[in-house]
Amino acid sequence: MLADSQLSVLLTQKPLLENLPPYHAQVVCLDVECEEISQHRDHNSINKVTPENIAYLIYTSGSTGKPKGVQISHGAVVNFLMAMCQTPGLTKQDILLSVTTLSFDIAALEIYLPLTVGAQTVIVSGQEAYDGIQLSKRLNSSGATVIVMQATPATWRILFSTDWTGDRQLKILCGGEPLDHTLAQQLQQQGQEVWNLYGPTETTIWSAASQVKNSVAIAKGGASPIAYPITKTQFYILNSYNQLVPIAVAGELHIGGASLTRGYLHRPELTAQKFISIYIQSFQSKFSFSVV
Repeated sequence: MLADSQLSVLLTQKPLLENLPPYHAQVVCLDVECEEISQHRDHNSINKVTPENIAYLIYTSGSTGKPKGVQISHGAVVNFLMAMCQTPGLTKQDILLSVTTLSFDIAALEIYLPLTVGAQTVIVSGQEAYDGIQLSKRLNSSGATVIVMQATPATWRILFSTDWTGDRQLKILCGGEPLDHTLAQQLQQQGQEVWNLYGPTETTIWSAASQVKNSVAIAKGGASPIAYPITKTQFYILNSYNQLVPIAVAGELHIGGASLTRGYLHRPELTAQKFISIYIQSFQSKFSFSVV
């Protein structure tokens, strides 16, 4: 990732330097250079950023052999945050427990969403997030009217491995892995609301958000459905010829809209293969958009 991103400045701490692979960036050790940094200007520089500029670069897991750097624009992040404010929703009276490591893209929801509405964020340490007993204590001690917590199914199962009794004021956001019917039923019994979230890295964190309401239907289907796309996002199920498939016919999910990213860094051929422009005719409406 260091080599592929071609970064010019690397922010780190001195004890970590010996663990880093070879790099060519200018190194700034925040721990030993903090005094020098504090002497620089403390007022904001001129802002020339536009919605098309890259807000951050995040790498995929590398399960296909080599991590790919996905370019996320400011406009895509803003669209995602505005959508999440509406559904599942967050207000300035809420408290959000942040349990996600910063290297996971879903942490962007925990970092930025409370700032957009003036809500409170409680930062949970890594030790607490991986310890069901400590995490349960954090949830029970917040004293908030509405608590919001986003986590993967694996983290929710850690809570259920303890004597956690739930919280009827808790809004549960679950994503990153399929939400099976057993866990969905448990979460519904322990919280105020349960939301199933879905989205690949290439479409800015979550592309779909649906409230889990009918545990019986989930049990029959095996897993909670992805359901509805977020604001300014389109879902189409297409065949190998990029044609819409009829209802109940299997196909491949294509996602388009305002949250679509700028493709892969330094990978033009792969970007052209995965981020495609197609022309769809559906009944009397025609759409032209990019999908991944």
